[in-house]
Amino acid sequence: MPYSVVVSFQGKSTQYQEIPSSQVLLKTTYAADLSKIIEDPPPTPDGLLEIVRSNCMGCHEFKARAMGPSFAAIAQRYPDSQASIETLSRYIRDGSTGVWGSTSMPPHAEFSDDQLRAMALWIVKSAADPNVNYYVGTDGAFHMQAPALPAPNAGLVLTASYTSPAPAAQSAQAAYGQATMILHGK
Repeated sequence: MPYSVVVSFQGKSTQYQEIPSSQVLLKTTYAADLSKIIEDPPPTPDGLLEIVRSNCMGCHEFKARAMGPSFAAIAQRYPDSQASIETLSRYIRDGSTGVWGSTSMPPHAEFSDDQLRAMALWIVKSAADPNVNYYVGTDGAFHMQAPALPAPNAGLVLTASYTSPAPAAQSAQAAYGQATMILHGK
């Protein structure tokens, strides 16, 4: 399904390329039962916002391998544990070599310990969820397949969020907004 998202903030818009489209995230969630979906979903997790604000997407994709492993593959290798969060935080801060083959990950010392933990926490808890896909940018297409025969009340929850670029040390003050749309299946 094709999509297009327009963000307006402080008199500027993605429509006229005044706001970078790389700061827009579309989250598509398959819901087996839409009656259990809350009307006002929680905001995008801090760790995911940090990933979108950073240059992580230059080497990593959400589900597909790029120059580096996908976030989903990382989540599958590192179980949801404090040890995994600490390991991934260290890899992000200090960089790594030989963990995923011969490719090296450069260090990212600009992030605070809280930012590192938030990114690692999002990866181990959420990156491998088969019912959720993520897309960066204002235009594109998404494809989702129900994991089983869809129930009568199944559908998709689309959440578009925007986070303004900000230096890593000031990311908590970055502008943020989101909008959600629910698509009911038949």
